[in-house]
Amino acid sequence: GATDPDNRFNVTVYRDNPEPGEDPEELESYVDLSMDPADPRYVESVVNSLSTYVRAAVNTENTNQINGYSESGEVIVDGAALLGTNQRQFRINLNGDGFRTVDLTAQIDADTPDLADPLEVAATIEAVIQGLTPLRESTGANVYTGATVSFTETTAPDGVFRITVGGAASAASSVLVQDGPDPLTNAAGALSLGPRNGGTEVYGSSAMRPQDTPATDFYFLGDDTVAGAVSDVVPGTDGSTPQDVDYIAAL
Repeated sequence: GATDPDNRFNVTVYRDNPEPGEDPEELESYVDLSMDPADPRYVESVVNSLSTYVRAAVNTENTNQINGYSESGEVIVDGAALLGTNQRQFRINLNGDGFRTVDLTAQIDADTPDLADPLEVAATIEAVIQGLTPLRESTGANVYTGATVSFTETTAPDGVFRITVGGAASAASSVLVQDGPDPLTNAAGALSLGPRNGGTEVYGSSAMRPQDTPATDFYFLGDDTVAGAVSDVVPGTDGSTPQDVDYIAAL
């Protein structure tokens, strides 16, 4: 599978085996592809520049983009404060605007939330993120002002935090979380935020990917049935008749 199964996908090209009962022959394989045109592993760029057998074309009517989010690992809620006395900072990057420090200190001092209550912790984080201004002129203010932070119970009362970017849904929409600049004040670990601490990050392009299929299931290019994940079938071509110049170039 892909190294980042929440956001990427693999494509393998096979040739049908003329021998009855024999497995298809693998011709090519492309791993860790993305549906984000800005990603260096964008499916069209990778497949169309390397494949001998197929061409990839993303459906322009695919509007499954979502607002990217970062979800924590499961947080234990047992009545104790979720953040220690000095655990007040982590770093965040919304929609590629750049990493910056989210400092909860002033908000906690002003609002004195119950740090044992995950909903109050979520509200505190949300207020701080919404108060940030973009680092880049090209980043809309609503990326921050529209950001939300939630807490959802998984195995009550334990659960997960989710930071969702604001603004319009797009393939490049993302929330990246890193530890704070100082291990002594880092809050990301206590809240299980960021991949390093057991969290996951899901990009806006994740829901645009092709439907996953078992290893024993195949799409038949040019000769499949329109059903399920197959919305259209376009017959292939063997190309034009070779000319003299083709033979000369081969020598």
